[in-house]
Formats: sequence, C-alpha cells, structure tokens
Amino acid sequence: MNDSIPRDRPLFNRDFNLVTLFIFIFFFNYHAFILLPLRIEELGGSESVIGFIMGAASMATILTTPSVGILIDKWGRKPFLIAGGILISLATIPFAYLHTIDFLFPLLRVLHGAALSLSFVAAGTLIADVSSPGKRS
Repeated sequence: MNDSIPRDRPLFNRDFNLVTLFIFIFFFNYHAFILLPLRIEELGGSESVIGFIMGAASMATILTTPSVGILIDKWGRKPFLIAGGILISLATIPFAYLHTIDFLFPLLRVLHGAALSLSFVAAGTLIADVSSPGKRS
C-alpha cells in the first residue's frame, strides 16, 4: 500500500481527471474502428479476411498484456500510457491512405492491440496509484 497518498484524498483529483480524459480520448479513437469491417468489405475483403484483420488487435492485446503489467511495475506507468497514445495515433493515420487490402491492415491492427494493452494496463494502475485507499474498489 502506498502511504504517501492521503486517505481522504478526493476521487476526482487532478491526476485522476487527466488519466480519465486520456482514456476517453484513447477509446474514442480505438472504438471508431467498429466501422473498419465496412471499409474492408468495400475494398473487396471477404468475411474471413474481415475476421482475421479485426481479430489481429485482440490477439496482440492478449499476447502483450502480461508483459506490459510486469514492465510498468519496473519502469513506471506514465511512459507506457504515453507510448500507447502515440502508438495508436501512429497506427490510425495510415488507414486513411489504404486503398487495397494488404499486409498493412493486420499489421496496423496488431499495433492497435499493443497500444490498447499499453494504455489500458498503465491507466488502470495509475488510477489505483492516484486514488486514496478508501476510494478503490
């Protein structure tokens, strides 16, 4: 338990609000990709191609989350939160310029999954760090 955080610290403090805002913006971007199957279909992708491309993000998240959890304890939360935000931004921009289905679609979705793992694990841990023990559940 971290004794440096006052027990009566309000839940909606500056740090909590910043992490919450970051996660809102991150997930606004991430969940915009529910429309990606329509784009893949428009480009001629079959249902199996759509499933493979969309599933690539989930597989990347599943595979990277355990190591991210270990690494954030070693190197801190904020670098991983920032890296996840940068990674999802860099992985999102190329979709605007893809006009054929090639290796970039699943590769970019893998980057999305890794970014989700980086940001989500770091944000959850940061929220626990900045919340007073009485406010955690």
